[in-house]
Amino acid sequence: MLKHRPLLVIGLTLVCLSLACQSVPFLAHPTPTPTTTPTPTKTPTPTKTNTPTGIPGITMPVTVSGVQLKFTDLHEVSEINFGGKVYTPKNSSDTFIVATADVLTGGTSHKEVAAWDVSLNQNIAWVFVQSHGDTNSIDSVEWTFVVSKSTSAYRIYLPGGVDVVLTSLLR
Repeated sequence: MLKHRPLLVIGLTLVCLSLACQSVPFLAHPTPTPTTTPTPTKTPTPTKTNTPTGIPGITMPVTVSGVQLKFTDLHEVSEINFGGKVYTPKNSSDTFIVATADVLTGGTSHKEVAAWDVSLNQNIAWVFVQSHGDTNSIDSVEWTFVVSKSTSAYRIYLPGGVDVVLTSLLR
């Protein structure tokens, strides 16, 4: 066995030398790809959009039959004094709710506003309309409705498809 040892050493040495002279792909290190720094670009200016800043009928007026209105108050009352009489809802589970609006258009008459078909929450007709100012040029109007005491959201429907969410005015 000792006789073959020098041949074994020589053989192994030759194998090692031949491997060292050849390029071995799995032992090579990859060459990095050259990179470039991107050219800076200008960020486009945002386009302005016309978003409403107010609430129609509350912070900005709505127009109904040529009359500009802005609602200012919504409150509950248990009875109404009108024409020397005191009125209360027929059912104990009901109450009155009063919606008040400023009339911003001069020359609007009580008769004109009283003739409007107005409802609250689409199913309740108004009880009566009270206006303030000169009969031929009112400056505010109040609509009174009968509602269930459990009602928590209020939307008034006015002529011409105008509706206003009044819930935020409830005091």
